[in-house]
Amino acid sequence: MKHLFMPACVLAISAVASADTITVCLDGSCDHVDIQAAIDAASDGDVIDIAAGTYEPSVTLNTLGKKITLSGESDAVSGEPLSVISGQGQIRILECTSGETIETVFRSLVFRDGVGLDGIPDVPFTRGGAVYLRLSVATFENCMFTNNSADRDGAVFFSGDVQVQGRAAFNDCQFIANINGGVGMYAFVSADFSGCTFEGSIGTHPVVSCREGCDGRFTFCVFVDNEAGCFSSLSYSWANMEYCQLIGNRYGVGMSEGFNGTFTGCTFRGNESSGMILASQRTPIASGFSTTITDCSFIENGSDETSVALKMLFADCDVRVENCTFINNTGLAIESRFTNDTDEAAEDHPYIVGCTITGNSAGGIKLRRSNAKVQSCVISCNESPGTGAAIEVYESIEGGPEIYGNVITNNTSGSGGSGVAFYSNDSTPYFSLNTVCGNMPEQVDGEYNE
Repeated sequence: MKHLFMPACVLAISAVASADTITVCLDGSCDHVDIQAAIDAASDGDVIDIAAGTYEPSVTLNTLGKKITLSGESDAVSGEPLSVISGQGQIRILECTSGETIETVFRSLVFRDGVGLDGIPDVPFTRGGAVYLRLSVATFENCMFTNNSADRDGAVFFSGDVQVQGRAAFNDCQFIANINGGVGMYAFVSADFSGCTFEGSIGTHPVVSCREGCDGRFTFCVFVDNEAGCFSSLSYSWANMEYCQLIGNRYGVGMSEGFNGTFTGCTFRGNESSGMILASQRTPIASGFSTTITDCSFIENGSDETSVALKMLFADCDVRVENCTFINNTGLAIESRFTNDTDEAAEDHPYIVGCTITGNSAGGIKLRRSNAKVQSCVISCNESPGTGAAIEVYESIEGGPEIYGNVITNNTSGSGGSGVAFYSNDSTPYFSLNTVCGNMPEQVDGEYNE
């Protein structure tokens, strides 16, 4: 009987492929001094250990579709990566273009001084100075992308003509001082960002852009001091942000032309023009899309009275703003405007529920041609140089706004209706069960249904 079991045991043992560790270092004491040579020698499952130092490849690295790990050395105390791969301001550093998956892993590496190249199919401009993923995904852990440049998406660009299998992953990565944006996603690709920092991006292109059916998810990420906006979504794309901080940027989030978004527990603070802009100028491209903004804080955004912390410009879109705070913004806290020029009511409409709106310098909420519902909010101590320091409603159309169950106190405007102002409306807004007191010079001005 022993002889009957031995072949099965031998087969089981031989079926387990042994993964090799391949070493790379600059002093010649390792298996290779050249990273691409190590990749060429590697097989699926192998690990390439890259010692500390600055590596300057003469051509762009390519992982050739292999399921391998490139792992650099990191500081024992700070965890900062010490293995640097430099494009020397002449080449893109890395390409994955052969169907790589999340089993292709890059860990504790610095991608520095890469330059975007021409030749990306159907994409104008140079993109992706450090990394280009084509019909591929990969995993990046504890990596730094710095001083990379392109016409757009200075650090990383990935695209796919069809739905790419799997999601790229960026965990605990840093995107620092890249030129013309950090990450670009185009045409049906998806990525998860966890614990990442996006800082000091230079130029007018957004730090992260997502367009044509892409999906970006961000958890515990920080966007700080970027010259342009933090995140831009265009054309049927998705965004999910949880517990992120967007601080001191040109703007926080901009989404347009068909979008889905979920924002939970995020902080928008000190952004120059706005915290978030949601816009769709056309129907029916936006129809059926929705966004929820929950437990977020909009604090001290804006640079003058024309700024808006949260601006919603819609043709027909469903947005829910719930349990958020809008505090001490320079300019207006919330604007909702219906962009369709007809008198036809939108099927969907924004809900503003359970929010605290206080201390804003150009008013609390402005509703223009909007059928928003404002419920159970506390709107206090806002100022406005014009009318309606708490809520201003004008040019309302069929299905116009409903305002009920709010506490509206101690708001001050320059002229009339400092609590709530209704004017130039084609339909009579609904206003009921609100507590209105202490507003100056008047409590409510204009016609409404109670």
